Amino acid sequence: MKAINVCVALVLCACGPGAGAGSVDFTKDQLLANLKWDFDSTTTIYGGPSTLYLLVHEGFVAIDTTTCANPNITSSGGAVTGGQDQFITLRGPHLYYRDGIKRFHAYDLTDPKQPAELGIAPNLPSGEFLGALEYSWTTDTLVIKDWTNPLQPQMVGTVSVPGIGTVKTAGGHLFAQDLTGTNVFDVSDPRHPTVAKHIDTGYLYTQFSGIAAWSIDAKGVAHVIEASTPASAHIVGTGGTPLPTPLRSTSKDGRYWFTFSMDGTRGTWDLNDPSAPRLLFEKKGSTDDASVTSVDETCLYVTTRQGLYVYAR
Repeated sequence: MKAINVCVALVLCACGPGAGAGSVDFTKDQLLANLKWDFDSTTTIYGGPSTLYLLVHEGFVAIDTTTCANPNITSSGGAVTGGQDQFITLRGPHLYYRDGIKRFHAYDLTDPKQPAELGIAPNLPSGEFLGALEYSWTTDTLVIKDWTNPLQPQMVGTVSVPGIGTVKTAGGHLFAQDLTGTNVFDVSDPRHPTVAKHIDTGYLYTQFSGIAAWSIDAKGVAHVIEASTPASAHIVGTGGTPLPTPLRSTSKDGRYWFTFSMDGTRGTWDLNDPSAPRLLFEKKGSTDDASVTSVDETCLYVTTRQGLYVYAR
């Protein structure tokens, strides 16, 4: 991996004795740390296992968040050709970096803090993942591909889903929206998913977490779907208030969601009762603060052009 010259300063915030996992107050906007830098620009950020990947002007850096209130840069990478066409994303078990001349470099994340480049991928996966399997859609069809080798992805098969318009994985489950509602798939054999239940909610859009789906019908009515057991997925509430958009991040267990609006307002939602989402707190910020976020089990990360801010979740 090529070296990227960085200059960072970590500002730790006094948060009381034992601040960290299990001791933070999720209902307050508690700043734990601020990692400042002099990068020319910051574009986006994605979370891996205790790691964040931050796109910068000359490539990307990996930031260790094992102790979320003490983030530190562990490695850097990317092609020599940086610039405006750069892009990074996590898809399945791999990280993909698009360089300044639009080539996709695939990285192995066996050691997430030291991504190892595998080579140039033929394209970028566009769907949702369970493990190394990608689920995407085309006209009336769910498409399954295996990206175990990102340099040579393999077609696995297709499933007919008339009217399919959205595919989403959440909490180990697979959902597909069609013209009349939400399909919940049985993925006990992930290479051969089958529709376990179709729930007629009408089609407009659906938001998902690891424990539920919120389907908004053409009349604007929110239907809350509990889908922990696909074959018995059912509506647990109707007419409730859906979460506001845009949704930016969710905790790994799906029980907390984080929203950012274009005016910089940041909100944290408790979804332990999916039929009644509860706003824990909402705070006005700058539009720059709302640009990029990532989440782990205990902390919320916000990036700006001046640095990384770590908040208690």
